[in-house]
Amino acid sequence: MSLAAHHAKSLLKKLEIDSLPIDPFKISERMEIFVKEDDCGGYTGMILVVDDRALISIKSGIREHSRKKFTVAHELGHYSIPEHLAGRTFFKCTDKDLDTFDKKGSKESEANEFAAELLMPEEFFRGRIRLKDLGYDLIEELAAEFETSLTATGIRFVNLSSDYALVCCENFRIKWFFKGVEFPFYLRSEGELDKESMAIEFFKGRELPKTFETVPAYAWLDDYKIRDDLEIQELSIPLPYYNQVLTFIYAETPVEDEEDEYLEELDGYPKFRK
Repeated sequence: MSLAAHHAKSLLKKLEIDSLPIDPFKISERMEIFVKEDDCGGYTGMILVVDDRALISIKSGIREHSRKKFTVAHELGHYSIPEHLAGRTFFKCTDKDLDTFDKKGSKESEANEFAAELLMPEEFFRGRIRLKDLGYDLIEELAAEFETSLTATGIRFVNLSSDYALVCCENFRIKWFFKGVEFPFYLRSEGELDKESMAIEFFKGRELPKTFETVPAYAWLDDYKIRDDLEIQELSIPLPYYNQVLTFIYAETPVEDEEDEYLEELDGYPKFRK
């Protein structure tokens, strides 16, 4: 468990919160932190601390209540992790900050880890996904139960299930990705969507299937381990309001003997598919 998650877990224990859904607005009130919505520019969420008094401001234009909850939880993370406010009195956080999960050690990533544990405690979340296969319905059910966005729920699932990856695409391009620690390949981290992906169908105005579909590995992977005939499983969920697609990817690790044979064929040189 990360330090940020530890602080979130400690806060829930201190406040004796042991049921779902978890409301960061009520938590803020109990901590005597004033929360207001504001027509702010330049940031999505902000926390200001002066003389042991704290104010959280969130952008009133945030469309989804689940996003507002995550924003407040993120700012509570800055307040609750002692190192964050050492030598400073405020944080102004953008949409990009709230989507930062892959920069380990950064304060914004830690605040997001805190928010994820606060709103989707590991012990509850693991219990909901144990012995269940990932699917469109499961992600929607989890998001509804925890009152979190599909994006935050998807990232939490990938983080705790470990062998999946999640990619967010916008306007035909890869925006960001997050992968579990057991996911065995390198992902394409930028550029236009491959024409063989299922996600690209959304941007062409077509309906996406609600099941995992088989696609060529090179549609999503950039790795010397992949072969032209390797296939992976893709589940893409549209977010029409944001013109985005969330794509879950599952790929089995190549058989060890086959991988060794392939590397011998390459004479030790890595191969990247362009």
